[in-house]
Amino acid sequence: MKKILIITQKVDMNDSSFGFFYDWLREFSKLAQVTVLALEVGEYVLPGVTVFSLGKDRGNNKLVWLFNLYRYTWKWRHSYDTVFAHMSPLFVILPYPLFFLLTKRVVLWYVHRNVDLKLRIAEKLVSKVFTATKESFGIESKKVVYMGQAVDVDKFYSENMEHLNDKKEFRLITVGRITPIKNLDTMIEAVALVSKQIPIVVDIVGAPVTKGDIEYGEKLKKMIVENNLENRVRFVGPIANKDLPKLFTAANASINLCPTGGLDKTVLESMASGIPVLVSNTAFKGHLGHYAQELMFPERDAVALARLLKDLYARKDLPEIGRYLQKQVREKSSLSRLIKNIVENI
Repeated sequence: MKKILIITQKVDMNDSSFGFFYDWLREFSKLAQVTVLALEVGEYVLPGVTVFSLGKDRGNNKLVWLFNLYRYTWKWRHSYDTVFAHMSPLFVILPYPLFFLLTKRVVLWYVHRNVDLKLRIAEKLVSKVFTATKESFGIESKKVVYMGQAVDVDKFYSENMEHLNDKKEFRLITVGRITPIKNLDTMIEAVALVSKQIPIVVDIVGAPVTKGDIEYGEKLKKMIVENNLENRVRFVGPIANKDLPKLFTAANASINLCPTGGLDKTVLESMASGIPVLVSNTAFKGHLGHYAQELMFPERDAVALARLLKDLYARKDLPEIGRYLQKQVREKSSLSRLIKNIVENI
């Protein structure tokens, strides 16, 4: 059995942003001996998995985090052969001298449009970079292995989809950080265009993080008031990943307005829940299969999105679409398959 040290930002089954990675750790533990170092540790139940906090959750400063990173990677040096750094290039760069000294193999999982100096350095140091699609890792490298994105399909699976055709309230849900790249202003413009024609209601699940995000959130609230959409667009706030399935299955459809890039896991979670998804990210074309043209719209095109919303509301076959998308995500993006592929390739 392979022995893996996983370095990540947070281990917490109740967290709204990193709760999904708890499912990853559970799947890793089925296939390998796993030790985890995380900046923060909350609630978890992972039998057989050793988890350590670097101290951010205890209010320690960055020097303490770094000290703990070296302390634990040295202390548990006989418990791992490979290091799996999740998302942050710094998890590769900062402890790399020790990994080099110990002759440990280091791999990085990275799914993001951003390319900076830290990422370029990390790419030089690691043996492999795992990513979802060509769009989700912006450096040309022979080390890159395209894995696709994945979700726990069983966790989100729902068998009953007949509610999708009950449209007394046509309910949409969008999940993720409230930040400009999510293009939520385009969604609000589209809702304003159709609000007098269909009984549409949108739940925005998520929260701003940075100062810029907070300013963007205030802009969205102003747009909602100016368009008299207070009863149409609702801010739900952050929700733990484990609680998302019941929100998805209460909606008629899900919407994601991110530009083309990596495969956003919230779209896959929606599909696994069996609800139609509306996206502008062309990376999802293969996942949407023969419904792609009917469920995709050009980025930041509120008029096209409004037209698509009206068309979707008029359809009588939403359960059939939901079942098709469920099958697609199970075949292409199941978490168990992804983790198995990662373990086999490290």
